Amino acid sequence: MMNASITTCQILIVGGGAAGIATAASLLARDAALQITLVDPADTHYYQPGWTMVGAGIFTPQSTARSMASLIPTGVQWIKAAVATFEPQHNTLTLADGRTLGYQQLVVCPGLKLDWAAIDGLVETLGANGVTSNYRYDLAPYTWKLVQGLKQGRALFTQPPMPIKCAGAPQKAMYLSCDHWLKTGRLAQINTQFFNAGGVLFGVADYVPALMKYIERYAIDLKFSHRLVAVDGPGKRATFVCPQADGSSETVEHSFEMLHVVPPQIAPDFIRSSPLADPAGWVDVDPATLRHRQFANVHALGDATNTSNAKTAAAARKQAPVVANNVLVALGRLSESAVYDGYGSCPLTVEKGRIVLAEFTYGGKVAPSFPRWLLDGRQPTRLAWWLKERVLPVLYWHGMACSRDVNGWPNRKRLTPGMDEHQLLGVGLGAIIGVVLALTGAGGGILAVPLLVFGLGLSIVEAAPVGLLAVGLAAGIGAVLGLRQGIVRYRAAGYIASIGVLMAPLGLWLAHRLPNTPLALVFSVVLLYACTRMFIRASRELRHGQPPPRAEMLPCVLNPLQGRLRWTMPCLRALTLTGVGSGLLSGLLGVGGGFVIIPALTRYSDLGMKSVVATSLAVIALVSTGSVITASLSGVMHWTVGAPFALGAVIGLIVGRQVARYLAGPRLQQLFAVCGIVAAFMLALSVR
Repeated sequence: MMNASITTCQILIVGGGAAGIATAASLLARDAALQITLVDPADTHYYQPGWTMVGAGIFTPQSTARSMASLIPTGVQWIKAAVATFEPQHNTLTLADGRTLGYQQLVVCPGLKLDWAAIDGLVETLGANGVTSNYRYDLAPYTWKLVQGLKQGRALFTQPPMPIKCAGAPQKAMYLSCDHWLKTGRLAQINTQFFNAGGVLFGVADYVPALMKYIERYAIDLKFSHRLVAVDGPGKRATFVCPQADGSSETVEHSFEMLHVVPPQIAPDFIRSSPLADPAGWVDVDPATLRHRQFANVHALGDATNTSNAKTAAAARKQAPVVANNVLVALGRLSESAVYDGYGSCPLTVEKGRIVLAEFTYGGKVAPSFPRWLLDGRQPTRLAWWLKERVLPVLYWHGMACSRDVNGWPNRKRLTPGMDEHQLLGVGLGAIIGVVLALTGAGGGILAVPLLVFGLGLSIVEAAPVGLLAVGLAAGIGAVLGLRQGIVRYRAAGYIASIGVLMAPLGLWLAHRLPNTPLALVFSVVLLYACTRMFIRASRELRHGQPPPRAEMLPCVLNPLQGRLRWTMPCLRALTLTGVGSGLLSGLLGVGGGFVIIPALTRYSDLGMKSVVATSLAVIALVSTGSVITASLSGVMHWTVGAPFALGAVIGLIVGRQVARYLAGPRLQQLFAVCGIVAAFMLALSVR
């Protein structure tokens, strides 16, 4: 019988890093009644992927740190202590202060240990004598200081034996340093050398050609099979061991003016000495289910496991929903186990402003999040840099590490070559969205969410990005067709969209801080009011054969000679407010903004309804694009559902446009109003 002094936890998570916080959030998103305890001694949580950018002078160190207390999900008990030992045979662990905790389910994700002491003389000279590392919060600023100050001489960059956190990180520091020296005219006077303990530049061959072009551009001297073993800081000399073909080893020394060190990395001591560890010291788990091979109520994820995936935050983000699902299976709350496919991502910063976005699964299989025509990760792109600099930190702080489950469905099975019944249903539901868009210029995003929730069984979190994909693609095609007809006011559309794109991140930021249900209900009421007024107005016009007179001056009117809107200050204000509203709604509720654009253009301009619809489609397409890219990179876009749903939306839009040719403007307004009223009720029901 368990000792009465032992505190027993339903779910005990060891580690408050990216993996631990994401797992806690993912568990609570699936069952808010779970009793979760998280153990971690740290006061501060770090966004470690940002340290490369700190070392290049792009991020401030302060932007990569937040208090641990601010990130622990509400409802999770935090025990601020370190773990000393595990006794999985008795379902207990002991803390460093002597307390014992029992558990029903244990999740182990404490990260790994940077073994600075494994390199002789390194600890004594770190942060001085030109010796630095982006693998530590306090040292990354020193890296940037050295890069700025180096005028000539030798700069050495090292990479230890695998496994390490993000195998591309040692190169990132080198590329960004060389890029700075190149742009300041100093690269020719600096001899850059890369000492890699391994035998290849990067473990996934598809990305090596692009990296080699930068190796050649920066004239970097590659040294494979060189392992750093000692550093003489005052003497500015680094010692390496190189294995020889006959089994012996050779020791070589190199002088330096700057030395960027990546230390060897091992499992934490309390893991290596525990029954959970494999012979190499890592937590021994099944690579697919992430369940411990010996103890069925123990799961692990993140850097401390013995899985062969890249040890990155992106991997932890993908692992978290798998572990959450399988913990609930172990508790008897779910029946189907989830599997992890080994996904990892490494944004290789080859120069300031461009990134080679490496994404791959077990076995080095390339696994891009985007279609190649949009972002080819094998080539350096500005879009990937924008995602790294602007999008990923926001997703980390306000998504994975801020009590939000942005992880979506765990990957239960792969898409088969043919469509199954589920996907065919998705095509049909998507066609409904396309028809609605063609006839009304709005309603796609807000109708898509309820259809996906009720029709395909997705959660609201899962449905929103899929809906935006379908709506954005269909709206884009509709806008192109409208341009050919000359009915799209493309300058107004571009202006509204640019404001909307700027405001969408604010909407996303607010969405992670404001309760979703009241927001959705308020929007439902406003939408119901606006659509009811529009329906009444259109009905009067149909009865009397002409619209009722409007006494007020409209802010936006067409120039009869040019057929373009007159850009007056009142018109600019009206279009600005329209863009603000559509962007905020896109971020807040995952809707494209048509339910703001249509009433606004109808209210503030003299455009005909078909021109209003076409212009709205153009805005929706532009505003939706950024949200779709963000959703894809963050891993919440389910392409097995999204692709057929988007296909159906395109088909529906083409069919709907043919029908719209035979309908009068007031009738289209009535259709929009009816769809809006239905959408208002469906949205209210979907957030109950």
